[in-house]
Amino acid sequence: MPTSERLRDIEGDLPLSVVVWLDQHPSSTLALALAVSAPSVRWTFRFGGDLDVVIRGARVETFRVGGRERVGSARVHGTRSAADFDHLPSCPDDAPYAWPPLPYPVTVGFACDRDMTVARFVAREGTVASRIPGLLPRLGSYPDEGGSVAQCIERLAHGHSDRVMAYPPRAFAAPVRELIAALAAPDVVGPARAFVRFVDKRALLWPEPGTDFGPTLLAALHARRGCAGCSKFDPRDVLSLGTWLFAQPRRGTDESFLREAAPNAKASLEEIAEALGRSPAELAATKLDVRFEDTQKVTNTRVRLPA
Repeated sequence: MPTSERLRDIEGDLPLSVVVWLDQHPSSTLALALAVSAPSVRWTFRFGGDLDVVIRGARVETFRVGGRERVGSARVHGTRSAADFDHLPSCPDDAPYAWPPLPYPVTVGFACDRDMTVARFVAREGTVASRIPGLLPRLGSYPDEGGSVAQCIERLAHGHSDRVMAYPPRAFAAPVRELIAALAAPDVVGPARAFVRFVDKRALLWPEPGTDFGPTLLAALHARRGCAGCSKFDPRDVLSLGTWLFAQPRRGTDESFLREAAPNAKASLEEIAEALGRSPAELAATKLDVRFEDTQKVTNTRVRLPA
């Protein structure tokens, strides 16, 4: 059983790596400041590939990934409050926990245009794989390396404005001070779960999809002009951030794909091919005789189907 001057009531499986993080790493101080400021939120950190550490208020619990089995717990003693935020340490970009999982678009096709820029083609729900145009991803998951937190926040800030998004956010960033203030807004809905990572005194959040917590918290941040960047795509997702988006209407029988969004970040054909698990030559072979920048609609007959 690991020992700690900061933890009390330790039960079950609380690995030494988790105890050391809670005792010594600056990111745990920021995480605990968030937790005591928003006790309805389950702030989640993934250690290795099989353990989620969840902090809620002053309570720490460990769960096996993919299930609800609680395997350990502890209570944190002497948590610094949000009122002491100016005296909390800045966090380096070297947290000992893993990135949250990144959903992989296994049913989205990719093709390039005359300028060799790449678009993703999203078919309506229920479309069989053989009817999805372009190349399908070959891999089942992205590489584990997510870059740095600072790089991800920079990507989220690209083209960002303070307007409230019309769609649920996949990720957003804010200074921890602004985040703590926004969590106190009366319209922020909880309880909820969110993955979070830190760099200096900024936080990068992935709110739990399908809940009101993410949109209401982001709206409160925008009202304070405290959002440092937000997107409906994960900032690590080169396949979404670096490509044009064409999609079929959700209803009806029209097989055409309508342009919905431009790239949010620069990504080369080679980078996109690598993320797809394909060669650059395979992706280049999908070339359409259009320019995505000038085209509002692409018909299925003009898109190369997978081989």
